[in-house]
Amino acid sequence: MDEVIFIEILDKSGRVNARSRHDHFPVTIGSAYTNDVILEDEFASPEHVAIEQNSDRALVINDLDSTNGIYTSTSVERKTRIVVAADNLVRVGHTTLRIRTAAFLPPAAIPENVKASVLLKTISGRWSLFLLLPLTLGIAIWSVFWETYTQIRIPALLLPPMLVMAMILIWSGIWALASRLYSHHSFYPRHIVISCLVFLASAILEILCGYYAFAFGAELSAEIVTYAGFTALTACLIYWHLRTCMQSMSKTLPIASGFIACTIAAIVWLSLHAASSNDNARLQYNAALKPLPFKLVDSATVADFAKSMAKIKTSADSAAHDSGR
Repeated sequence: MDEVIFIEILDKSGRVNARSRHDHFPVTIGSAYTNDVILEDEFASPEHVAIEQNSDRALVINDLDSTNGIYTSTSVERKTRIVVAADNLVRVGHTTLRIRTAAFLPPAAIPENVKASVLLKTISGRWSLFLLLPLTLGIAIWSVFWETYTQIRIPALLLPPMLVMAMILIWSGIWALASRLYSHHSFYPRHIVISCLVFLASAILEILCGYYAFAFGAELSAEIVTYAGFTALTACLIYWHLRTCMQSMSKTLPIASGFIACTIAAIVWLSLHAASSNDNARLQYNAALKPLPFKLVDSATVADFAKSMAKIKTSADSAAHDSGR
């Protein structure tokens, strides 16, 4: 009995599209239906190649006088005969083939994170999507309403939340496209759910930090907590998107997600602080309006405010005097 071989047809990303088992030689490959392996490739000849065993029992691919010939993955030179080596790729027309024997040993299985897999399946349910989309839109509308101190106008109230929803759908669509390219499945609803969850967590974090700063007059520490929280949420967002795309757990995935999130946070922080050209001109009080029962420490008095304004005026007059010299 001849040696058993397996012929794999690979896609552009190197994943197996089809695999067939053969235990006789020669094995013919081409676009004609008389072949052992039929290629759906307009650049493949009807009888393109044949795989045989030589006297040393090595596998040899012979070109059957095809139109476009055969090539290896490491050379652009057309071949008429290729000796099959371990895991080398052969291009027939525009189709990439890989030939393996039954003696090939696949890599060890990757341990599955059962809890993470269950979580991913849970949040990807339809009920999650139908629940989170209206909730996200409602929270966005409520945030705009709560921060509006002038007369409420419906277009001005609805436009920012609609832009938020559009950004979530576009962002999720980009990740769905990446999932489609990497794992052949878009997982679009799952990416939308992940984006909505992180948005809701960000909104809750901003509200809590705002009340903390108002209650204790701790604007600096509230700002630090806000940046740290947003960085952590960004890392979670990137991690779960990548986790969905890859459909597997990697030890470097959390590290990579954290590094990307810290980089984004640093860029945002530098951009915001570079935009404020004169920090001395910033008013040293919290301008956000909150219910008075949440105020747990005494506010700055009018005298303190007047002293702060006097210092700002003195600093501005000094700068103007120096520039006039």
